[in-house]
Amino acid sequence: MIRNVACEYTVAEEDSVHFLRGFRSALHGFILLEKAGYFTGKQVMADKSFAFMVKGYVDWVKRMETENKKKI
Repeated sequence: MIRNVACEYTVAEEDSVHFLRGFRSALHGFILLEKAGYFTGKQVMADKSFAFMVKGYVDWVKRMETENKKKI
């Protein structure tokens, strides 16, 4: 599913691989840390942190797409 989303953007193949590996790793790490109880007791909800992280990755892939189009 993550690959399908990334494929919607025009990104160089190697950059796409790096992006997907990083994004999967971030998702996996976030889930493990949340399950281990690391995101409790704060004023900021874990769901908001998760959305912030995902937005950052979406912004990143959009920037890569823009840079890729400038190279063409």
